[in-house]
Amino acid sequence: MNRFFILLALIILFTNMYSFPIKNHRIVMKLDPANHILKATDSIEYIAVLIEPDTLYLPSNLNIKSIKTNGKKIKYEIKADSSGYNSITIFPEKNASIYSISYEGEIFFALQGRNLNQGHDFSRGMISDSPGEGIFLPSGSWYPMHEDEELSFYSVIATCLKEFSLITSGNESKLAKGSNNVYSWKTELPTDGLTLCGNRFIVRERHIGEKRLAVYLLPEEAKLADTYLDAMEDIYNKYYPLLGTYPFSSFSMVENFFASGYGMPNYTLLAKDIVKMPFIITDPGSLAHEFCHNWWGNSVMVKPGTGNWCEALTAFSSNYYWNELTGDREKQIDYRKNAIFSINQLAPEKNYPLADFRYQRNDDDAVIGYQKGSMLFYELYNLTGKEAFFNSLRQVIGKFLGKYATWNDFEVALTKNSPDNTENIHKLCEETLNRLDLPQIKISSVTHSAHNWVINLKQENPVFAMRVPVHVEMDDNTEKLNIPIKNVSASYSFTPWGKINKITVDPEYQILRAISDNEMPYNLNRVMSANPLIILPTKGESLDRLQMLIMMLKQSDYQFTSLPADSVTEEDLKNRNLFILGKYNDNRIFSSLPLSIQHLYIIHPESFEANGKLYNNPLASLLISDVNCYNHEKLMTLYIWNDDSAVPSFRKMFHYQNQSWQVFDLSKEANKPIDSGDLSPSSNSDLVWKAK
Repeated sequence: MNRFFILLALIILFTNMYSFPIKNHRIVMKLDPANHILKATDSIEYIAVLIEPDTLYLPSNLNIKSIKTNGKKIKYEIKADSSGYNSITIFPEKNASIYSISYEGEIFFALQGRNLNQGHDFSRGMISDSPGEGIFLPSGSWYPMHEDEELSFYSVIATCLKEFSLITSGNESKLAKGSNNVYSWKTELPTDGLTLCGNRFIVRERHIGEKRLAVYLLPEEAKLADTYLDAMEDIYNKYYPLLGTYPFSSFSMVENFFASGYGMPNYTLLAKDIVKMPFIITDPGSLAHEFCHNWWGNSVMVKPGTGNWCEALTAFSSNYYWNELTGDREKQIDYRKNAIFSINQLAPEKNYPLADFRYQRNDDDAVIGYQKGSMLFYELYNLTGKEAFFNSLRQVIGKFLGKYATWNDFEVALTKNSPDNTENIHKLCEETLNRLDLPQIKISSVTHSAHNWVINLKQENPVFAMRVPVHVEMDDNTEKLNIPIKNVSASYSFTPWGKINKITVDPEYQILRAISDNEMPYNLNRVMSANPLIILPTKGESLDRLQMLIMMLKQSDYQFTSLPADSVTEEDLKNRNLFILGKYNDNRIFSSLPLSIQHLYIIHPESFEANGKLYNNPLASLLISDVNCYNHEKLMTLYIWNDDSAVPSFRKMFHYQNQSWQVFDLSKEANKPIDSGDLSPSSNSDLVWKAK
């Protein structure tokens, strides 16, 4: 008997430590877009009979009308706080596991605008029939939830005017009822939240076997339906052989009325502005990325309180691996190079361990969670080989479908499929997840006798354990080596079969490593990361827009000083990184600069030359970074335009801050550069050995 009471006490103690798990949300709702009104009842089914009071949270703009169980009203308590939510404490009834909460209210929250370091707008919720708006109900904005929402199933019945098409996660059915449509959804896997969207969509669909592909487009973009369905079919056919059976019955691309790039179970919500541009959406970093999220993050979920691995694996699977699937070697190298350079350029105060990445608040988080994380998966892929790597991913999906997984679960699967690499896998995961420093590798010497050559590598303290890619270029071919190094130095002996001309460490950027100043191209990111002086023109039609740019930079937490050109001193020019903007004749600093920048980049009063080509179109502009010509220890960026009408979106300019130069010409292409490239210091590198 004593044992029974001890066990019972432990069960009660454990139950009181956590919110009681919810098995199902069954939501019946009606939407009134003209008045921004939601009326709903959520019948919450707990995993067992509720025996202790439970606390749920509901946005304070939604008013509780009643809470019932078995048709009987029960006692509850509401407390308001400053977070925008009310806490609702339910006092349980005997033998009851289902509690129906009825509520209603207005949902209309203005968009929280982006800044230059954030890619998305956001709203706490909106129900609207006004032009340029729609229905956006993010997780937790329209139903009661726990403070830390667990995995549960959802079923939703929603009534709305026929002119609106609605979508959320789950198997869908629709029934016309008078002037309304009644939608019904049931989630196919448990999830930690549900987002519902709606608008005056044109819906087009296509079936591949039992899977439904669909696009929800606003009328002005409806002509793009087949373009997107073709792309979705191509993506589907590329990924299910790699990752296994697609985990949902459908995948939909939904056009949003504000800037977004959200992935939910079985659909993605993409910004209106970019949906108009299929070349962006069909790029692997957009639609394929959101498609892969249906495996990573939406069917196998990130365990709360642990590191977010799903953005890293999704970025690897789509943004990078698409280039392997299409055989584009140049883009493979470019992706890895850009990722490594971005990580190296991250300001120390904005850096933190990959294991601590939770979600993307801004672009700095994205560098850690997406780019550093995808490089870890790339190195694991390279280490274990394609077959073992994707076998491991499919096994994780099979084991954790509808469940939480952690970084360690991937490590366990990889070591199971590549047992000879167990130690290397563990070291690579441990170091990349937890360390901020990066390996610093160089060639210390190359020696040789008649037939035997020795490559000596060295790394700075503290040391890393890794395999260093080294290319040995001979007259007729290139031999690719992987030299293991665990200590400060390592040597590798070999007998070449031809005359050696050059030996290079990691020329294809296959390992996450420190980049020396000699290797790093000049770019706007480097200029902006070191508290630059921004020099503005003193006249011209663009002055108001430039003041908006300054405000956006401040909102984005950039550290800088801005001055008009006529207030800048010689000391200012020498002591700071510089960012100089305007037309040639509106900013006096341009006339004091050397006309030629690295010989192929020349600025004139009403034109410029880039990469040896003249641009005299009034709608052309040049963004270029180089050394500061007043002090070669500093850097500078010029953004010069032929006419004020040539200036594209400044937000767009910051999409390209990792390259050295870009030419924009709004008469030819409004949304991306028409030419671009990199400029780097010309000096000897300790990563390269050349035969004398």
